[in-house]
Amino acid sequence: MGEYNTHLKWSLLFIGTCFCWQVFERLGGWHYEQIELHFKFRTLFFILTTIFFFLGIRDIIKQENHKHLKKRTVLSHGLILTGIIALLMPASLWILYNFITPDFIANANDFLAESKKYSGNRSTSLSDKVLLTRIPFIFIIWGVINSAIMSFVFKIESTRG
Repeated sequence: MGEYNTHLKWSLLFIGTCFCWQVFERLGGWHYEQIELHFKFRTLFFILTTIFFFLGIRDIIKQENHKHLKKRTVLSHGLILTGIIALLMPASLWILYNFITPDFIANANDFLAESKKYSGNRSTSLSDKVLLTRIPFIFIIWGVINSAIMSFVFKIESTRG
């Protein structure tokens, strides 16, 4: 377990960052009266989490003191980090949707129905059960893609330095 302490630390920091962002959105009214801003600015959240993911992988690599960095080393650390976060995500989403922003899903459904993004049953398909199962899988895909991209970035970085 000792070799994965840094992975666990960054996974918990990542989940904490997600909570902080959600609180920021809630305090800004993005989950209630200004819910359209949630859908407009969620890209900022993805940029923030990508930067945070990059910093986490960089710290993990520094902790291990790799002299000759290989793509598969970065990729494996990214996949481990992705796996731990994906395991923690359903519990964090449950806390988020039940305690931090309990009305968000209903408000999002109403907004999507009013803005005609979805019609009929499709707008009501956004539920906590759907989100608890869909978001971790979306995150896994995001983590695998980011890990692959970062394996090239860190490889280039290690050949220069």
